[in-house]
Amino acid sequence: MSACPRTIDITKIIIAARTKLPPEADRHYLSKLSFTTVLATPSLLNAVGSIGKFTSVILGRLPKTSGLKDKLSLLDSQRIKQSRNNNKIFLSRLSSGSKNKKLSQISYFSGCLASHLYPDIASATACLNSTLLNYGSTQSPTEQTCCGLAAKARGDLDEARKLAKKNILSFSNHDLPVLTSCASCFSQLKSYPDLFQDDNKWLARAREFAARVQEFSTFFNKSLKVDSNCLVPIKQQQKIFYHDPCHLRFSPNKIIQPPRQLLKKITGKKPIELTNGPCCCGHGGLFSLANPDLSDKIFQKLLDLLGQTTADTVLTTCSGCLLQWQGKTNGSKKSYRVEHLAVFLIKQLLPKHDWKV
Repeated sequence: MSACPRTIDITKIIIAARTKLPPEADRHYLSKLSFTTVLATPSLLNAVGSIGKFTSVILGRLPKTSGLKDKLSLLDSQRIKQSRNNNKIFLSRLSSGSKNKKLSQISYFSGCLASHLYPDIASATACLNSTLLNYGSTQSPTEQTCCGLAAKARGDLDEARKLAKKNILSFSNHDLPVLTSCASCFSQLKSYPDLFQDDNKWLARAREFAARVQEFSTFFNKSLKVDSNCLVPIKQQQKIFYHDPCHLRFSPNKIIQPPRQLLKKITGKKPIELTNGPCCCGHGGLFSLANPDLSDKIFQKLLDLLGQTTADTVLTTCSGCLLQWQGKTNGSKKSYRVEHLAVFLIKQLLPKHDWKV
């Protein structure tokens, strides 16, 4: 759409076509259905997180052409374990924090990855609220569910509306802003009104909800007031690259500068940039599931460009991009530390621990 001279909403047209296709017309139907079902079912997601150590066994039993094989290969049991260890430290920090904090002024939509696989992302976000903004507890309703992006992309608009209604209702008992640390979730939550164009009752509720949704880096960059040059000078040897999620850089607000400005405020350094600007990592949600070879080629192009820089740390705020980077840099010629921006920032601000992945 960004390259089209007439700005035709190609994504909308493709999704509309998928809603009319019979299941048998999509050769990836079963793998896509399995993936979206797992995302929409918390108990299944928790099970996926708990079987991380058995991933290699499962991978060995799947055919090479399986899209599920490609998805499971992104689940690194060591990273899941490290995430849970980090989470214990972050939760300890939250529980031992000062009692004299402001009342909570924010609620939190965690998304599937932070809720079930990498819990340190959710706790790091809460810690940032507590440490940087002096807030008390961050409200995160347990009734929230998958944002519905995968279901919508698959053309299952009924399922997308069902999930949207659950999330709208779960945040309906207050009027606090709804912060999310996932770029893809942010994009989907903001687009909820599009799902209810023929339902005036839910359209009004969806618009009210979408207006409250706040993107992670934009929220903290706007809220954080720094008088000095930076809060915590970063180690000189650490070279940061921030990967722009497509859902942010092609969003209506073109969210590109806030994460860079936030990094500069806290670490005193701007991230390293690619010569020709940001590039897609090739994940694309269900795209990488249906087109693993093309997804690999797109990522390899990006990895080659990054290899021409001095970067050793990759940060992003998209769940899909994070999984893509963590899964596909394993075994690469150059090793990279890959983290969610929230986890990286809180590690800079908390007392020193053994943060090695």
